[in-house]
Amino acid sequence: MSELAAQLQALGIRIEPTDAVFRTGSDMHDYAQGFQSCIPQEVHFMNAELRNCHIMGVGVFPCLFSGSGHVYEFVRTLRKCIYGKVKHAVQLRLHPNGNGTFVRTNVEVAIKVMSKAIIQQGNLQENPLVELATQQYLSTPGHPHVLTLIECLHDPEFIYAVLPFCRGGELFSLVETGGAMDEGECRRWFTQVLRGVAYLQSRYICHRDMSLENVLLDGNTSKIIDFGLCVGIPVDANGMTYALPPSGAVGKIFYMPPEVFD
Repeated sequence: MSELAAQLQALGIRIEPTDAVFRTGSDMHDYAQGFQSCIPQEVHFMNAELRNCHIMGVGVFPCLFSGSGHVYEFVRTLRKCIYGKVKHAVQLRLHPNGNGTFVRTNVEVAIKVMSKAIIQQGNLQENPLVELATQQYLSTPGHPHVLTLIECLHDPEFIYAVLPFCRGGELFSLVETGGAMDEGECRRWFTQVLRGVAYLQSRYICHRDMSLENVLLDGNTSKIIDFGLCVGIPVDANGMTYALPPSGAVGKIFYMPPEVFD
């Protein structure tokens, strides 16, 4: 039990840290001839609960209490996504006065809030459960140029994917506002992206949606994001990889190679 979780329990606040397991429900990761994708068929979640809490100097706001003992304050909405929203949040800690007041820490995160009802409809090409399963798989041991998953939470209505906060935004925005890069800057970003892709390949993951929009910047570091369209590369017991079965055109049309349309 974390120090904050123990402090919360002393105040009568306890979120049962039950580890729930959801099936991804994706048949595309089971291959014939005895091969199976490296992407897990299950996603592991901790319980979470929204509660009002008093934040010193801010007021009373709903915050996300995790079964792991973390408490997050939602600060603002960063963007909308297919299944919900991505929010900027900060971790909170209890004030030492002992009256249950919280204070902000310097730890910033991004939390993707996804509606279970929309996910269960299953009408869209991307599968967020596959994305979460992939991120849980890739986060061990992890790579500096691939966005890791801090923790995965849920309550009766929503799934919460807690991710590192990348203050620099998308690589696309950097190009859009700054225009053409000089060769040195372009080489630096391109090298980092290639290192991230190399890590994905070493873990037998095919991203299938690489784009400037799917690379976030955090200072001088880039991180590959958005694994909703990825698939595992079939591999046998000897480490031999095999071609994926055709699955149609995926990704963003302006980034697709010509052979996709042939």
